[in-house]
Amino acid sequence: MICHFSVAGLSQTLSYAYDACGNRIGRAVTVQMTSAPQKVAGQIDEYMDERGSLKMRVWPNPTQGDVHVELVGDLPAEGMTVQVYSVSGQMIEQREVASNLDIDLGGRPDGLYIIRILHGSREETWKIIKN
Repeated sequence: MICHFSVAGLSQTLSYAYDACGNRIGRAVTVQMTSAPQKVAGQIDEYMDERGSLKMRVWPNPTQGDVHVELVGDLPAEGMTVQVYSVSGQMIEQREVASNLDIDLGGRPDGLYIIRILHGSREETWKIIKN
């Protein structure tokens, strides 16, 4: 069985494998850039999340290289860990931070990246498109 999903600029295909009895024994997810994303009038190019007194903004999205992460409010005393993953799940960067940071994806291939921010027992994730 194959399911196909499309979003402007991205194509995602889910493939499932079944044994002779009908039990699902495998799943494959394929994500591909189908075209360079185009900015649409009124489209949001930043993401903001608010958890209690901590606010996080991640922008621009899509990006051509630099991604800014802004942390505002009561930052955890223990700091935070920021991880960047490729769409295949490979961690390509990890940093301990206490405040704002810039992530440079300029030398990386175009595609989808995941930014994961760990703070205390909480976790925030963002999908970033680099084009």
